[in-house]
Amino acid sequence: MVIRRVRPLSAAKVCAAVYAVIGLLIGAIITLIGFAGGFGAATAGMPFSSMFGIGAIIILPIVYGCIGFIAMLLISSDGGSREQLAPGAQRRGENPLKGNLSLNK
Repeated sequence: MVIRRVRPLSAAKVCAAVYAVIGLLIGAIITLIGFAGGFGAATAGMPFSSMFGIGAIIILPIVYGCIGFIAMLLISSDGGSREQLAPGAQRRGENPLKGNLSLNK
């Protein structure tokens, strides 16, 4: 079975899920740093350092997921704009000699 086409919305959903997991991992690292005192809460008198870490583990997956969804939706649904931006551009695997030439029938 060969996959010939993937719908843009399906690709965007998968990318959003992957980016949300990446955001969760980065948020967890920021939370651990915040709980360990890496942001200088005791020395600078900032009592909300641990809240910053907890907020990171909640907000970062949402933000990363939205960015991944929008980016993949824009990338995968180019709608022929590739031909307008770069007239000679080819997709990987396309043979420029096949098509309209009568020699290659």
